[in-house]
Amino acid sequence: YYEEPGAWGNEWNVRNIRRHKYMRGVIPEWKPMITEYSQFRSGNRSTTYLSPRSERLSIAEAATFGGSFAHDMEGSFDDALIHGNKAAMASWNAIGVYNRFLARHRDIYHDATQVANYLVLLPGTGMSFDWREEKNDLYDVLAKKSVLFSLMLAGRVHEADLAKYKTVVIPKGVPWPDDLRNYKKRGGHVDVV
Repeated sequence: YYEEPGAWGNEWNVRNIRRHKYMRGVIPEWKPMITEYSQFRSGNRSTTYLSPRSERLSIAEAATFGGSFAHDMEGSFDDALIHGNKAAMASWNAIGVYNRFLARHRDIYHDATQVANYLVLLPGTGMSFDWREEKNDLYDVLAKKSVLFSLMLAGRVHEADLAKYKTVVIPKGVPWPDDLRNYKKRGGHVDVV
């Protein structure tokens, strides 16, 4: 599950960026990706619903990474809509506005390609995407520094994939695939972190 996006005080929540990039790194580009934001700043989808601002951010964030956003039409949000609650209606309106924008401006994101200069190879096992106790700080640091990067499983990488990137980053202890060794022999830049 994904968290409510945004900046909260001094904290910019970039964990969803890592999750989006991870999902795009392990599933093919052609496969649809749907995100569901279930952990909110205050509560969760069974106890509350997203504000109009957070609905807009969630839709935009998912679209930015080639995905779509699943709206939680259950529990308190469903009940508030049925009873005409103004706050819920404002969130519902925000959903409609952003979905119409995406429908009208398909040219902005359809067939878009990544322009990242850095590829970070994933070990394939031992990845943790816990909500509060993150064990993958590298990905969050890259996102916070606005570094454009892609993620890919080390075991699935091919030389043609590697050639697209200025630098390939591989975590210490992750076995080097043959294609990565060949990439480095041919002058490719590899950083071990």
